[in-house]
Amino acid sequence: MICDLKRLRADFGLTQMELATKSGISLPTIQNIESGKANPSLDILTRILNVLGLEIKVSAPGFQVESAILLGVPLSSNQSTSVIKPSRDMLCLEARKWAHYFRENIFSERESLAMTSFLCAIKDYWPTVYSDIECPIFNKQIESLRNNGHLIKLRRMAIATLSTYL
Repeated sequence: MICDLKRLRADFGLTQMELATKSGISLPTIQNIESGKANPSLDILTRILNVLGLEIKVSAPGFQVESAILLGVPLSSNQSTSVIKPSRDMLCLEARKWAHYFRENIFSERESLAMTSFLCAIKDYWPTVYSDIECPIFNKQIESLRNNGHLIKLRRMAIATLSTYL
């Protein structure tokens, strides 16, 4: 966005001075942003974009099936043999994203069952890891599916992969 500010401003027919005046940001700051010499704060970017009728939107990336399989989520009968070795840190980072997907009901029924079995395996066998990623929605999901027969088989598959790096 920063390198495109000059183009955006020109598209709206504004001079640097007009943008500075309307946004309440100094002219030198606008000039420095456009030339790549400044690293503007979120507040400054928001004020500039408001003048242009635009907004900043933050969103999580889409669900990455490949990353989930790499970590051991039983989504495929041919689990990944990637050269990247999964780690506890990778798992915790991805799991925090998965909480968002559970809240937004982004998972298909199959993905939801696989993810739940994976989280259930972590909760049961690696409780300290689970405590690092624990989220109330995970607990609800696990309890709602704990007695599902498919979950038990998928949980075993998840344990096999998880035991290689946890």
